[in-house]
Amino acid sequence: MDQQTLPMQSRAMREYAARRGWTVAMQVKEVGSGATQRQIREKLLDAARRREIDVVLVWRLDRWGRSVADLLATLQELEHLGVGFVSLTEALDLTTPAGAQWQGFWQCSQPSSARSSENA
Repeated sequence: MDQQTLPMQSRAMREYAARRGWTVAMQVKEVGSGATQRQIREKLLDAARRREIDVVLVWRLDRWGRSVADLLATLQELEHLGVGFVSLTEALDLTTPAGAQWQGFWQCSQPSSARSSENA
């Protein structure tokens, strides 16, 4: 990734957070692509589990989830924790009623075997 891109992304996300009246509690930069062990993202999820954050703001969905299954699982966990999720460049905002409807659609579109294993 172009090193000039990271500061631009960070600035745009901070400006967005400021417009929404949010305080940035934690900023995560995970540069390694395709990593299976995403320890930095896990620290962010741990902060969500401890209720230290209210919203996760990412530049793009592929910066958060490396696969559809991973993306859906972590978005569902954040929803259960009461933590919002916003992808800036895709204009996806799960903190709004319209965004919540999209999240409901994604959960319904999961294969039934995935949903039943969660309920086991």
